[in-house]
Amino acid sequence: MLGYLGRYQSPKAFLEAAKKDRDAVRNKQFPKLPDNPTDEELKAYRAELGVPDDPKGYMEKLPDGMLVGEEDKPYVEAFMGAMHKANANPAVVGAAIEAYYGILEDQFASEAEAMAEHRQQSDDLLRQEWGADYRRNVNAINGFLETLPKSISEIIVGRKNDKGELVAIGTDADGMPLANNPAFLNWLAEQALDRNPLSRVLPGSGTSQAESVATELAKLKGMMGNRNSEYWKGPNAEANQRRYRELTEALAKAQG
Repeated sequence: MLGYLGRYQSPKAFLEAAKKDRDAVRNKQFPKLPDNPTDEELKAYRAELGVPDDPKGYMEKLPDGMLVGEEDKPYVEAFMGAMHKANANPAVVGAAIEAYYGILEDQFASEAEAMAEHRQQSDDLLRQEWGADYRRNVNAINGFLETLPKSISEIIVGRKNDKGELVAIGTDADGMPLANNPAFLNWLAEQALDRNPLSRVLPGSGTSQAESVATELAKLKGMMGNRNSEYWKGPNAEANQRRYRELTEALAKAQG
């Protein structure tokens, strides 16, 4: 600033120069478009202002490094069409689109931060509520989702585009993903456990789960044949008997 002011010999000289610049801006002659212009007049007017002949010409004069994605092109082209009708200068159009993408980027970042915080809060709540059953319930839900039609499971876990980016996901009334909603996950866990009762007693799913139950039951039944085994005596007797009841009840529900 001091270097700039140093070009003037006195404050008066500076004020006179500033007034001269202001008057030059006020008196500058900008082209005027007549009412109901002919095609030739409109073309000449746009040429003097640097407006392209076609709205798509704005695309060639975007700020350096700005790229418009294929999904955004229909909306950007519609905006350029409106700006072309208003005879907007390319610099103005480019600045508007740049500002728009800047706003979107800030919005996406804010939404991503809110979702990450909501996901963490939900996870903390469910870990406390489910306790030792947390991992069991998560595995049961994942196995259950695999049995649902793709169109339904995508509502819960989201749908990704060809680049692996999440582009759609079901949300609750607060706009948060259903996959992070504690009430919904509680309901989903109950559905999964009811659909596959073996999930209540063993991780996994399908044939491997049934085989694991059969193997564990066979081991417990073998212990039952010996009245001196840990099934009947010792500090683990009660736990082994309870486990036998859990397995048989789950197997009965699965078969019934």
